Amino acid sequence: GMATAGSILASTDRLTAGIVEVLSQVTHRGVIADEGLSVEAWLRTFADRTTSDERMLTATVDRLGDMPTVREWFFSGALSWPVVRSIVLAVRNLTRDQRRWVDAALAGDRDRVRRLNADQVVAAVDALADEAGPDLHRERERRAERDEYFRLQDTFDGGCTGHFQLGPESS
Repeated sequence: GMATAGSILASTDRLTAGIVEVLSQVTHRGVIADEGLSVEAWLRTFADRTTSDERMLTATVDRLGDMPTVREWFFSGALSWPVVRSIVLAVRNLTRDQRRWVDAALAGDRDRVRRLNADQVVAAVDALADEAGPDLHRERERRAERDEYFRLQDTFDGGCTGHFQLGPESS
């Protein structure tokens, strides 16, 4: 049972890598000429993807263009789709040069990265992204602090109800 589930998940990752590969070879102009739609509209309309799916797939194509090592590891099966998706999110605000630097850092420590589990790889990329864009890291910390809250409100029956949102540093 569990081995079958694992095999299905791995197959799904490979299929997603194939989709990203096809999308990376399709030009925006070519899709409009052939289909009369943009890649994004085609994904939403004919592939029945949500706007969120479309954005993630097109962002993945764009970001992996700057990250050949991550791209290679994804296409070879060394990285799963959830890990690649997390990497794409981690580097979303970096410049192309910064993304290339993150990729080169991963490539330079290839053996260590391959020994890490999925969460550790994502944490390593998060740390590299923070190092590549320290101003982004400081802004993320400020935003997290600003977005924290703890609210209590008395109820009519004498009780109290509350809502809160705390980051990992505050909890």
